[in-house]
Amino acid sequence: MNLIPLFFLLVAAGAVAGCGSSEPVVIQPETYQMTEQEQANRQRAQKALAEQRQ
Repeated sequence: MNLIPLFFLLVAAGAVAGCGSSEPVVIQPETYQMTEQEQANRQRAQKALAEQRQ
């Protein structure tokens, strides 16, 4: 069995998978309401990011 074509196929698949943004794009509907926990987490994350940038 010839493994060279299989190797190139795996390399090509890895290269294609690496393209694009590294962060997933999540689209929430406009009617989505965050829970209190989600709001607290977002505020805490924004505060930590602001402190880190200073």
